[in-house]
Amino acid sequence: MPLGIAAPVRGWWARQSAPRRAKFKIVAVLYLSYVHYLAAKQLLRPFTDPNSAYNRHRRHMDKILKLRRQEHDEVLKRLDEMDREHDRRNARNNGDDGGSGQSRK
Repeated sequence: MPLGIAAPVRGWWARQSAPRRAKFKIVAVLYLSYVHYLAAKQLLRPFTDPNSAYNRHRRHMDKILKLRRQEHDEVLKRLDEMDREHDRRNARNNGDDGGSGQSRK
C-alpha cells in the first residue's frame, strides 16, 4: 500500500541529524510567520489605507456624527435657557426670592 509522498519525505527527515532538523524547523517557522504577516497585511489593508472605501465611509460618518452632536448640544443649550427663563417667571409670579426653592403657603 503506497503512502504517497509522505513516506520518502519521512525517510529523508529521519536521515537528517538533530541539529539540521532543528535548523529546518526554525526556517519553517520563520517562513510561515512571514507568510502569515503578509496575509494579515493584505487582510488589514482596507483598514489602514486612508483612501479605502471603509475609511472614506468612516470619515463621512464621523462628520455626520459631529454635526449631529453639535445640533444636540445647541438644542440642550436652548432647553436650559428656556428652563431658566421658566424658573425666573415662576419666581416672579410666586413672589419667590430664589431662596430655598420651596413654595410658601
